[in-house]
Amino acid sequence: MRNYTMVVLAMLALVALPSESVAGGSSKGKKAEITVPGTRVGVIDIQAILRDSKAAQSLREQVDKETRKYRDQWVKRRDKIKDMQQDLERQRGLLSQDAFDKKYREWEKEATAFNREVKGREDELTLASNEALALLNEDLLKIIQQLKLKSNVNLVVGRSQVLIMDDQMDLTPHALKALDKARPKINLDIAKASEKLKEVREKQQQQNN
Repeated sequence: MRNYTMVVLAMLALVALPSESVAGGSSKGKKAEITVPGTRVGVIDIQAILRDSKAAQSLREQVDKETRKYRDQWVKRRDKIKDMQQDLERQRGLLSQDAFDKKYREWEKEATAFNREVKGREDELTLASNEALALLNEDLLKIIQQLKLKSNVNLVVGRSQVLIMDDQMDLTPHALKALDKARPKINLDIAKASEKLKEVREKQQQQNN
């Protein structure tokens, strides 16, 4: 959609051409006229809608809540693992090699489990957020199709592709209002995301085996 403004201007220029420029057949015989529809453009700011809609705001709140829920736990465990590492360094010259290796394996096991858990939670949160946004985008696309018909436009472009426009071309407020009515809240389904990721890991393990 790069240089979309120039494309729109070119289409408008084509509509303004005399009928001879778009008619077929001989000048002496009957001309087969080609009807070229006028371009009626509507503009929608997708990013603004995904930022300001009620559903998007509720999604951000849920993500923040999930992040805060685990943040304190992760900080405590991280500090515990860091303390274990510092104790190992202090005891390096005091313990026998076997005793040191045993404590090192304990620390390594704890650190690996912690990193795996943190990454797993982050993956769940990312997948749940992406799936929620996908639903929101589906709703928005349907609303844009409806607005296209109601507004009698035959071309809808994103605001980021337009340099200058008249205010009456902006369909963003109408789309935002319709989306808020259709889906005022969207669920961050962590459990569903966790189950999907579990299935993916099981398939990967089966392939590796």
